[in-house]
Amino acid sequence: MKRFRFLSILIIAIMLAGCGTETVNNSATAPGGTTGATVQATARPTDGYETQSIQTEGQTQSAPTSGNTSGTTAKPTASSSPVQNEIKNGPANNLLRIDNYIYTYIISNDNKPDEGETYRIDIQSGHSERINDVPMYNMMYNNGWIYYTYYITYLGDPYHEEWNELGFCRMKPDGSQKNLLCKLPCAIRNTFIQDGYLYAITDIYSSYDYEYNDDIQRPVRFKMNSDGSLGNPEYIFNDKNIAAADMLYYNGSLYYTRNSGYGYVETEYDDFGLYKCKPDGTDNIKIGKILNGKHNYFINDHYWFFIYDDWIYYSIEDLDNDNNDAIYKMRLDGTGIMLLCDGLDVRDGLNYMDGWVYFTSWNATKSVYMLCRVKNDGTGYEVLFEGGAGYNNINLTLTEKYIIYGETIYGTTKDDNIYRMNLDGSDRVKLEP
Repeated sequence: MKRFRFLSILIIAIMLAGCGTETVNNSATAPGGTTGATVQATARPTDGYETQSIQTEGQTQSAPTSGNTSGTTAKPTASSSPVQNEIKNGPANNLLRIDNYIYTYIISNDNKPDEGETYRIDIQSGHSERINDVPMYNMMYNNGWIYYTYYITYLGDPYHEEWNELGFCRMKPDGSQKNLLCKLPCAIRNTFIQDGYLYAITDIYSSYDYEYNDDIQRPVRFKMNSDGSLGNPEYIFNDKNIAAADMLYYNGSLYYTRNSGYGYVETEYDDFGLYKCKPDGTDNIKIGKILNGKHNYFINDHYWFFIYDDWIYYSIEDLDNDNNDAIYKMRLDGTGIMLLCDGLDVRDGLNYMDGWVYFTSWNATKSVYMLCRVKNDGTGYEVLFEGGAGYNNINLTLTEKYIIYGETIYGTTKDDNIYRMNLDGSDRVKLEP
């Protein structure tokens, strides 16, 4: 049976509690629904960092694509497609593009998620600068600010993820004006800001504490206050057994893939699939079934679907055959299903640019990861690049000219690398963080 892989950098965990405002304890080291019951977190200020207020209500805006990234000059423009910017910047929020810069983090060699640094890299020159002395997870750009999460305390107990403590923060694109807005009431992933709310999926996989089993992989949202801090979490659905693999916003609706949620979450086989609902969780309908009703197929977990130009692009995973995954597209109502390519072992990095779907696949014969693409009409499949033979985690960010991707190969002298290449795979250049 196929081995499931999860992003190693997203080992997160939580207690369900409200957010209290406090100042940040990470520093710049270089220039530049239903409401869930919660407990209010206690503020714990740290000296030396400022708190700044800004209005974060309203429509999420795209990152600017040219010009200076300083807080005073960045002028984001609305995307022509509601999710195009999110897709280009990488659905996993591990690489973020603003103007001519890529933002990425590197964790410590012993893979501790609370130890590491965050860099911004000039796409053209390759010049990099460290802008934070902690790894910044769940990076989002909104109204001139980068919002992110980081570990205040990480204990590393896989059976008590709720013991870890995380903060919700923001800073200007040049690394200035960092401040901790609040402690997170729960570990989160798959984050995005829309119409004054932070949307996310809770990131607890298991806990010996029964109280926290209600929070396993649940869609949730937080009202954003005028200073950027978060209100109490609101579960999108009353039913704790509705667990999500990934979720996005498109044209006034939430789309999400439903999975088992692991642990104590119970999901009937017929309930698996792709769903659509209003942002508050009402009008929840299933629009995508498991392919051909086969029990060994389902929409892949972890950021492996997206919507562009009223088409849903997604990968189907065959649990019994490592080389029989496939990539499809269908209309928003579930009709018009079209096979783009198959005979694959699809992994991370499903993405889109200029009529091409980009993704990564495992080649078992060569024991390498491949960066591939196929046209949105199913023609033109090609392998752009073959990566290392170790465990790789590739997160794609696409610009109008380049593919930017991060590669993790465990066991090497330097595990994390960032590369730039042309959209056709030529002229690969390593960018040094």
